[in-house]
Amino acid sequence: MKHILLALVFLSCGLGTVAQSTTYFKHLIFRETPFSKTEGRIPLTETEAQKVNHFKLDYDSLNRLVAVEYKYAENLIDLNRSGILDGKRALAPKTQILYSENTETRLFFDADNQPTTNGMGVFKEVYAYNKNGKRIGLTYFNKNEEPINNSWNIFEYTWKHINNNAVLETRKDVTGVQVTMRPYYKFYNVLDNGLLQSMNNVNENMELVQAF
Repeated sequence: MKHILLALVFLSCGLGTVAQSTTYFKHLIFRETPFSKTEGRIPLTETEAQKVNHFKLDYDSLNRLVAVEYKYAENLIDLNRSGILDGKRALAPKTQILYSENTETRLFFDADNQPTTNGMGVFKEVYAYNKNGKRIGLTYFNKNEEPINNSWNIFEYTWKHINNNAVLETRKDVTGVQVTMRPYYKFYNVLDNGLLQSMNNVNENMELVQAF
């Protein structure tokens, strides 16, 4: 049954959401946390994009991102040909994005347009949204729809909105144990103040604590 459901998901992706607008970029903005949006930097015209490696970003009628493709001319290409600081680690040559009322699902395809895992070893990502349209969680799954840890040993992100500019981020593995933001960055409770303005390691009372 899982395989049938998965096939239906990819069939729906094949049909796809018709893009209402498209933009082209030389690079993507670096993302320290998956809470951040996937956005481009160094815009290109469509004509310029055909002559260089580029990211193609498609949007639906609600201006939601529905696809990210890394291409040369009209061909999908591997992400290892992009810049080292591009925000690409959780993407693939093609990333398809589907929306429901409270979720955003990301599926990944290789340069041959076949289903694959992203750069973090994840087959499917599912974001959760609150009633105000803000991201509050993210979970990871393999091709059998089973929960998995990504390559940083994270299964689930949780985001608590403290005010208009600050978000408290915590992470757990598939066993429910809280884990650090990366194996080599020993931050557990991270207070994120905007797009890479600052990230602080805090305790349950939002007090700064030293990371070891």
